[in-house]
Amino acid sequence: MRSLRTITVAELTELLQDQEPTAKVVFAADYGDHCHTMQALPLRGDIEEVTVAESGYSTSGFAIVDEDEDDDHRDSDSDETFLVIR
Repeated sequence: MRSLRTITVAELTELLQDQEPTAKVVFAADYGDHCHTMQALPLRGDIEEVTVAESGYSTSGFAIVDEDEDDDHRDSDSDETFLVIR
């Protein structure tokens, strides 16, 4: 399985430790167009543990596995668990 580039909770905490507690946070992702437009992703603040697997249907090459769906969209049996903030 290819490796999904991410950071740990400890690394995120360290990145934010010097910021104002009232500062607003957004996560950004490349839209994937030819201009590489950066989109700001909305956050509700919900955190959950999810399974991530390689997927040819995703621009990043990875997708969150919907446990209720069949395995047709999964390209690998090597899944990893991550925290996702929605």
